[in-house]
Amino acid sequence: MATPKQLVKESISKNINERLETFKSKGARYFAKIFPAYPFIEKKRDELLIKFRLRKLEKVFLRVTPHIKDIRNLVTDLDEQTRVCACYLLFWKVMRRWEVLFLLARDGRNQEMLELLRSLHENLDLIMLFTSDKEEKNLKKWFEGEIIEAGKSREQYGELLKVRPDTGEKFPAYDMKSFIYKLFSKYTHNAYPSVWDLINPYTQEMDKDRIADYHWTRNNLDHLFIAMGTTIGQLRGFYTFLVGDYNKSDELAKIDKLLPDTSTKEEMEESIKKFKT
Repeated sequence: MATPKQLVKESISKNINERLETFKSKGARYFAKIFPAYPFIEKKRDELLIKFRLRKLEKVFLRVTPHIKDIRNLVTDLDEQTRVCACYLLFWKVMRRWEVLFLLARDGRNQEMLELLRSLHENLDLIMLFTSDKEEKNLKKWFEGEIIEAGKSREQYGELLKVRPDTGEKFPAYDMKSFIYKLFSKYTHNAYPSVWDLINPYTQEMDKDRIADYHWTRNNLDHLFIAMGTTIGQLRGFYTFLVGDYNKSDELAKIDKLLPDTSTKEEMEESIKKFKT
């Protein structure tokens, strides 16, 4: 079985080769010389598609935020050092992250969007850790100002999802979560492929007209929809396992159904196979 690190390395290597081959072929550059208006038509199309899809996602977000704000009713004072208060503070941060993500995506800021998206996932994973941390070991450290490493959350995630509920088979949750983190890390840590998102293929220069920006933002919008599903999932986990409010959890489950599928069942199974022993 390939490790998450190996899979990411293969993915990045493939990405670099494809980008370099496309660049050397100069196909897009020649095409733009024949149809000089096309890159700007494509940019406008991408802008409109981004706005169209974001409107759908924002409608879901507006239905999610009241469930975050309602947690305040479960907290006496914001300085109390409880799991509920910690999750409330982090969910509020998640809400702020979403507000900025919408702004970045609408403005075609692909690089910044993906960097912030990694931070969003770290927030959500920490909420998951505190929700299930009955002994409150990590919680106490967090309230003392310590940084809880993301690896702790991934380990807990792997423990909670050892087995697939639909088939009873072993589920590589930890490896899949690690793979996602490492993919987003290429933007956070300035890996070589991430820089190529800043190059306009039609001019083969840096993207002054922001044509590539909008292209890659549109291309990566599915990550936002997946993250919204994760946000709803962590809220459901909070209300179910920490608060015991099953009505809230059921309401959130209905909201979750408003999100479109970003992959087919076959594609999901194929992804899972990569991590199986």
